[in-house]
Amino acid sequence: MTITFDADDVAYFDEVHGRRSEALCPKPLQVVFRDDDAARPNDCHANAVRWAAQTPDAIPVHGWLIEAQDAFQLHIVAHSVVADEHGRLIDVTPMPIASPRFIPHRGTGDAFFRLLPRCNRVSWPVIDTLTFMTIDLDDGTHGPAGVQS
Repeated sequence: MTITFDADDVAYFDEVHGRRSEALCPKPLQVVFRDDDAARPNDCHANAVRWAAQTPDAIPVHGWLIEAQDAFQLHIVAHSVVADEHGRLIDVTPMPIASPRFIPHRGTGDAFFRLLPRCNRVSWPVIDTLTFMTIDLDDGTHGPAGVQS
């Protein structure tokens, strides 16, 4: 399946990528809802909304969980957590990985959910990690240390 990004998508994910160093680690919390159901794995959006509905001062926070990052790509997946009354992020969804990093969405919940399911999981190129170096070898003095050209 090929996914095509429009200019708004590109600007959005470039901005998310630019904030990857600001990613937060929500505190995991094992929860049981009022009806004695436990939060379900892989159902983070519903879990966050349910927990916020039964917990005063908690609000759902949508965004992107960093699944992996290497020298060339940032791999993110749509995810929802909750913020407590102090703004601390809490992840009420059981997760297979410890302390995943989370980049909050900037914008409305409606705007976030319009990206889904088309952009539920995204691999974004990490262009700014590539360093290009020019070496002047014309006079043989600017090459790597100790090497004459």
